[in-house]
Order: sequence, then C-alpha cells, then structure tokens
Amino acid sequence: MKINAAHNLINKIDLKKTAKALSWVKNPANIVPIAAIEGAVIVGRSYRGYKRGGKDELRERVFEETVCGLFWLFGADLLRRGINKVGEKVLGNKIGNLNVDIGYDELRNPFGSISKSLQKSTGIFKVVSTIGAVLATTTFIGFGLPRIKQKISNKFRGVGAKKSSTPNAELDKNAQKNNAISDKITADKNIAQAEKNISFKSNLLSKMLLLSHNIDNNSAVRLLATDAGILTGRAMSSRNPDEAVEYLFRDTTSSYFYTFATGNIVMLLNLLSKNKNIQPNELMELCEELKKKMPKDISLEEFAKATFKKDDISKKLASIPFDKKNVVELEKLKDILTAEEFKKASELAKLQPVRDGKALLTKLQVEDIFSSSWLSNPEFLSRATKSATWGKSEDPTKFVSRKQIDKARTILDDFTESIYKNIKKKKDTISYQDIENFAKKNILKSSLFFLLGTAISVFALAWAIPKMQTELTARRTGKNENPAFAEQNT
Repeated sequence: MKINAAHNLINKIDLKKTAKALSWVKNPANIVPIAAIEGAVIVGRSYRGYKRGGKDELRERVFEETVCGLFWLFGADLLRRGINKVGEKVLGNKIGNLNVDIGYDELRNPFGSISKSLQKSTGIFKVVSTIGAVLATTTFIGFGLPRIKQKISNKFRGVGAKKSSTPNAELDKNAQKNNAISDKITADKNIAQAEKNISFKSNLLSKMLLLSHNIDNNSAVRLLATDAGILTGRAMSSRNPDEAVEYLFRDTTSSYFYTFATGNIVMLLNLLSKNKNIQPNELMELCEELKKKMPKDISLEEFAKATFKKDDISKKLASIPFDKKNVVELEKLKDILTAEEFKKASELAKLQPVRDGKALLTKLQVEDIFSSSWLSNPEFLSRATKSATWGKSEDPTKFVSRKQIDKARTILDDFTESIYKNIKKKKDTISYQDIENFAKKNILKSSLFFLLGTAISVFALAWAIPKMQTELTARRTGKNENPAFAEQNT
C-alpha cells in the first residue's frame, strides 16, 4: 500500500516545474525564502511578547520586528544600488562598470576587464557604496530604531523619556566578539588573491573589497554583515543591561537559523539518504540530454559505456602543459591536439569567459576533450553549467569560482553513476522512464528536506528562541516581565 502511494506521488510530479521552483528557492541571491521566514518570526516574537508583557510589549515587538525586518532584508541592497546610480551619474567616466564582480581565481578575472586606470577608483567606490550602505542600515536599526521604539513606548505608557544606560563592559566585549566572528565568516577563500588582481598595495582596502564582494553576491553574507552591526547597536541602545542580554542571546542564536540551519539540515539528510545534491535545473538539463540519447531501452552496460569516463587517457593528459593550478591555455594545445579535438577544446573553453584575453581550460574540461561520453558534449555542458550557476557561468561580469565549475561537472558523473547502481539492483536494462523516475525521487527528497529544514528554522526563530529568551530573563532577574519596563514598573 505504501509503495503504491509513493509511486503515485512520484508519477504526479511535474519534473520541469518542480525543478524550476526548487532551483529558484535555493538561489543564494534570492531573498524571498528568508523574507518568508521573517514573516513567521514577526508573528512568533510578537505573540511571545504579548504573553509576557501584554499590549505594551506586543506594540514594541510588532513595531520593531516589522520595521527592522524591512530594513534588514532590503535596506542595504536598495541603498547600495541607489548610491551606485548616483555615482555613475556624478563620476561618469572616472569609474568603470560597477556591476562587475571583483572575484578572482586561476580561471576567472571579471574585474580585469575594467581599464587598469579605473580599477582603483572603481574598487574604492564599490567598497564605499557597499560597506556604507551596510553601515547606514545597521546604524538605523541598531541605534535609531530602538530609540524611536522607546519614545513610542514612553508616550503610550505615560512615562517620561529616560536616558539609555550603557551595558557593562562584559556586554561590550561579547558584542565585539560576535562582530569579529561575523567578519571572519564573510571571508571568501575563492577570491583571496583580490589584492594581486586589482594591484592595490593596501591590505585593508583589499580586505574591504573582499567583504563587499561577498555582501553584493550572497544574501546570507549580506544579512550576517548587517547582523553584526545591529547586535552591537541594540546592546548599546538598550535601556538596561538585562535588556541588552536578551538582545545578545536572541540575535546571536537567531543568526545561525536565519542563514545556515536549513542548508546544514539539507546536507545532513542528503548524506544519510544518499540523495545527490544536484542543482534542480542542472538535473533537468541532464534528463533532457539523456532523453535525446535514449529513444528506446538499452542495456545497462551500454548505458555505462555511453555515460562513464572509462577511456584510458593518461598518456594524452601527460602531454598537456598544465600550470600549477591544473589549468592550460587553449592556444598551447594547437600543436598537441588533432583538428577535431582542438575544435571540441575550443567549444569547452567557452564554458567560462576569456581571462586576461586568454581562453582557458581546466583539467576536467581537458578530460572531456578526449572522452566519448554523452556527458562530454560541449553544448550540453554549457547548458548544464549555466543552470548549476543560475546563469552566471558564461557572464563576463560575474565571478564563479573554479570549485563551482568543477562541481557542476563532477555531479553529472556522480548522478548517472547513482542511476546505474539503482537500476542494476532491479534489472539489466534501462529506459528513459527509469531515469525520470529516479530524478523525480531526487527532486522529491530535496524538496522535502528543504521544507523540513525551513520548518525547523522557523520553529527555532519564532517559538523556541523567544521562549528561551523570556525564561532565561525570568531566571536571571527573578521576574517574568520585560526587563526594559522593570525600572518603570517599580
């Protein structure tokens, strides 16, 4: 009965629509999933505030959480874009294209497309606009918003305005420690050579460029960078040390569930269930390619021969003049490859934009030159890699790390091998329907794991952490009330 129900559910799945939806949700630049979580958090924290402090705390929670949520999610990004537009109009040809990423590795160098005479001014402006936008947003949320909230509360409660007491030195140290941890998280190893790339001698400036790149291109990093300043501001703007402790506990624990918990849960469940972590749209491209190659059932051995890299190419690889990073210039292969091989190599080199005027190939891409596998087709790999990187792989203005490009290729081999092993347990032939059903199971598991991870994060943020926050305060102070109102109530 359960098996039939599972089969019926799999048959009802529209692979294309489900893959497209899941891919959209998992896009690291997409702010919507975090915004949806924030909506639930506003409700949960407001309810917990009402349970403890009645209408007074409810009013504070609804006002602060709603305004903070809007600025936290959209403030820094919108402000940065506004600054960039003003800068482009005012400075004109004194700066280069501000939409070009500054990321850099052995395979890509998008910032190198900007004239060297403009690289420094462009880099400095990107730092000012990005870091400035984050600082402005965190200053408002961390320092301005709490004071506005306090004035509104005082007015409704009929209490005269009181100066905010500064938390003790230990709280300041905790806030600084949290800020340092967040800064460390934003470091991106893939662009550690940014200083060399832009030819800046200032170590501080290169680090700021590194940080601004991460903030610009990853919503989780952008929100973490904002969190660090908000936490410090809230702690310093608190009405007394007990309120500051509440903020420190709630915001530090919440940051993990906002940005990392869902991904970590999905990763763990994939590992336990042996479900492949393939980008849904890339999986769709793989299925479409196999569908074209398999108009009818074939033997598993034929499938393995057509999809696995079994060719002995060690001697051919030994003749390739790779550099220390296992990258080679296309031009250097002219006298080594046959005309047909060089034609294929030229197509594979297009999987990434030219770097400093040179077309490059990774070792994996060179292996595909000599491979007869269906999966080594340059046209297919172009579509698959674009899908895996949300369209960034062939965009000359965007940085996609070598690690991401290699992973997009290796996951195709891993997934087809999983198909082979799964079908081999049941029969010795394979059809496209078998492949589609296996892909649907993968998409179904990925969707359920993502929903479960999100649900756990929402539960923690909207219910568990606020409840722990109020209980810890009650134990510390001996009173089950909002510590911000404690002095006013006595």
